[in-house]
Amino acid sequence: MDCHQCPAEKLFDELDRRMAVDPAPRVALVNVRPDEQFAREAMARQVRGVFFTNEPLRLLGKGIRSMLSGELWYSRETMSRFVLHPAPSPSHKEAAESLTAREREILARIAAGQSNQEIADTLCISLHTVKSHTYNIFRKIEVENRLQAALWFGRHC
Repeated sequence: MDCHQCPAEKLFDELDRRMAVDPAPRVALVNVRPDEQFAREAMARQVRGVFFTNEPLRLLGKGIRSMLSGELWYSRETMSRFVLHPAPSPSHKEAAESLTAREREILARIAAGQSNQEIADTLCISLHTVKSHTYNIFRKIEVENRLQAALWFGRHC
């Protein structure tokens, strides 16, 4: 898809429409202005390659050959940033949004190192209620223990 003078929002709407029909479309984007966030959005939509306007033309042929052989084609800088600084996945955002205000409050206290009894005493609720909330939190954010929950909280809240 040629991105020359095409607004990103319109382009991504088109990609979303294509993905609804074919969940694994084989799409490459050309004439893309150098923009890390744009490249991340493209990766999230399973775009096979991105060719920035500031790259040499000879890379276009090399990149297309690579993509036809099943590889991805993104600049090394883009891939390095993606690997070293991954963006939170949409599922984490949805999980965070699915927590109730009370669950968020309890998760913050878990992350702060409070025990179930300390949380119950501070919030004036029963120990059983804290355990029920904790179970629901773990299920929603897909973790198995308090340490994982605290780490999840640190990354996503």
